[in-house]
Amino acid sequence: MDEPERSFTPIGDNMTEPSAGALEAYCLMLQQSPGSVTPDQVPWFCRYEGEKGHRGPQGLMGPKGERGFKDPVPDVGFCCPEGAKGEQGLDGRPGDQGPKGDDGVCLETCESSQGPPGPAGVPGMGPKGRKGDMGDMGRPGVPGSVGEKGELGPQGECNCTDGVDGVEGQKGDKGDTGEEGRMGPEGQTGPQGAKGNMGDMGMMGRPGPCMPSIQSAFAAGLTSSYPPPNAPVVFSHIHYNIQGSYDPSKGIYTAPINGTYLFSYHLTVYERVLKVGLFLNFKPMVKTTDTKVLGTTSQQIIVHMARGDRVWIQVKDKVTNGMFAGSESILHHQPPTPPANGGSR
Repeated sequence: MDEPERSFTPIGDNMTEPSAGALEAYCLMLQQSPGSVTPDQVPWFCRYEGEKGHRGPQGLMGPKGERGFKDPVPDVGFCCPEGAKGEQGLDGRPGDQGPKGDDGVCLETCESSQGPPGPAGVPGMGPKGRKGDMGDMGRPGVPGSVGEKGELGPQGECNCTDGVDGVEGQKGDKGDTGEEGRMGPEGQTGPQGAKGNMGDMGMMGRPGPCMPSIQSAFAAGLTSSYPPPNAPVVFSHIHYNIQGSYDPSKGIYTAPINGTYLFSYHLTVYERVLKVGLFLNFKPMVKTTDTKVLGTTSQQIIVHMARGDRVWIQVKDKVTNGMFAGSESILHHQPPTPPANGGSR
């Protein structure tokens, strides 16, 4: 910026710097006479409107200007043509930090907002800190799994002498199974057990000699109603059984000789359905079914039997065992008829 034609410079050999009061008075004079001084003629030190800073160091002295005319204004003179602007002086040192200002007052319509965070600072490069104190002891850990059994160590040498027995030690681990020992002496024979169930019928034997003189017959009556299933019905009341071929304790007839036999039964039915059959060696030969609530049923059959064959009567199940014990419930057998050539049939 060009300086005004007038400048406030020392006159003559007096090189002392003007005081701050003289500069203010000079600037005030220029402000009170606006007509005679244009804005571009106002010196730079009269245009600064900011806060007054600290006094900077004295700049270098510019070249001596031409001698001006004497100003009629006492103590203040205007230099006639203003000399060229000198070079800018060196920057003064920064001033000391001023005191903290008062807190600002926010209006009712003013809303405060947090400013953006500042940039991260440079990481510190301080020395390594001292070792910290030991922390508290942690909680006990989870018990580990049981390890594998180690090998048996060598037997230790005992050089001790007999002394007082020590405290009994803890029970050791179970040892390995030893070798099987020798068989001991035979024990005493136990008591005889109960009689077992009747076994299955064996194979048929060879035909025996013909015995036409043997006449086998029997007749027996029922004494217990509703007999159990899956077993021979026991006709325990004996009417005739001289030869003893019928067993009243088991309800089974055994053929004494080879021949042809005639069997018949007469049964009383009461309250239950009756399903009954005559069996020869576990094979049903004839079956009878009677659904009467009260009545009788009869059956007759001729069979050929070898010596040792067995015959009995058996009901089907507990629901169809309506056989009632009465005077009419009879099982009997007539003697076989001998053949003409002396054999049996």
